[in-house]
Amino acid sequence: MTVDRINTRGTHYEVGVQQGRLYYSLVGRISMTKMLRGMNFVQSTQIVSQVGKGVFNFVFDQLITGGARKMEKSIKEILPNQYDKLVGIAEGFGLKTEKLAKALYFENFSVNLDMDTKVPRRPGCSAGIVVNRKNQAVLVKNYDFPSELELFQILRFCDLSTNGYSSVGLGEGPMPGVVSGINEKGLAITMNSAYSKDTKLSNPPGTMFCQEILDTLRTTDEAVEYLMKAPMPGGWIFTILDKNNDGRIVERTATIGAVRPMEPTEDGYIAVATNNYLDPTTQETEIHDKAEWTIEDLKGLPLVELSKWRYTRMRELIEEECKKNKLSVESLHNIMSDHKRPPSGVDETICRHSNALFETLSTVYMNPQEMKIAVSDGNPCLNNPIHKYKVNFKYNIPNIRFLRRNSQEDFYDPLF
Repeated sequence: MTVDRINTRGTHYEVGVQQGRLYYSLVGRISMTKMLRGMNFVQSTQIVSQVGKGVFNFVFDQLITGGARKMEKSIKEILPNQYDKLVGIAEGFGLKTEKLAKALYFENFSVNLDMDTKVPRRPGCSAGIVVNRKNQAVLVKNYDFPSELELFQILRFCDLSTNGYSSVGLGEGPMPGVVSGINEKGLAITMNSAYSKDTKLSNPPGTMFCQEILDTLRTTDEAVEYLMKAPMPGGWIFTILDKNNDGRIVERTATIGAVRPMEPTEDGYIAVATNNYLDPTTQETEIHDKAEWTIEDLKGLPLVELSKWRYTRMRELIEEECKKNKLSVESLHNIMSDHKRPPSGVDETICRHSNALFETLSTVYMNPQEMKIAVSDGNPCLNNPIHKYKVNFKYNIPNIRFLRRNSQEDFYDPLF
């Protein structure tokens, strides 16, 4: 198993077209709305049992369509370059932009804690920075999301010819943003969901802000300043590291934010993020600490408890890593494969296997000093191959026409 790599080059619009066409060659045509509607994540909504599947399909489509229309407008106004990429991907994939926006809106839809569900939907992702005694530094992340999306992951090499910096990012194939990435200036970033009740779902998705940072910024200072002002759709926690070993965590809600520096240890520095806020400012927007799970295998447990456990366990393991004279992907891989359970005994660990909730879809390791990124697909404990890459853009790409189509037939060209 591997995360597919896609090489692109050009303007934002052009790399979008290339991404869409290359990804189309990998997976063929897919129905975005049908894919989302069939996910366990979406099927957890109470409306399914209340009104029946047929009515649910109509209500779900209307909900996604209306939200996506507002979000698309805000992307165009706030992130015009990312909007050009969105249009390009839709062109390349043979979709109307509004249809692709409906799939993209799922990211914002997923941060809505107010929606009544059988299964609370806000677990997932453990990230950390370790700087050891030799001043070596790595940012590592387990990407936890619905298991249905594992096959859609890509590692996108994006060589921007104008208007920005080139970058390598991990994300979902049809989407313009990234969950984790590093740019040619040695700025690395990743993002985790949070438990905030403060949302504005019409704002651009968090993954698009991650990509905008990689496209335009050079340092952690710049990224922190940008993230504290960005109009977020809901709760996100960003972990940032640059080539100067400046690492910080930004906790955001739709309207407020807080910054956490790295913590000094006896041997170096660490920073850890899971899904709960640590700063009092953002904690004020968090769901009640005693909110409980309703799903059977977790029923009665405080919702935030499992995130706090992963934070405690991750911090313990990362701090031990500081003591080593050399950081290695293999050693960090062991941390991300950890299966130590919380005191409750529930099988919810750093390496996540929950069929009902989120699973670990991939693990990424980013080293800004050495300009390297490594990715493994699936649960790290399965020992799938770790693919290691240098952050450079010396590659050839297919000769794809960059024409906006006026009809469906204009999408196809001799390349496929």
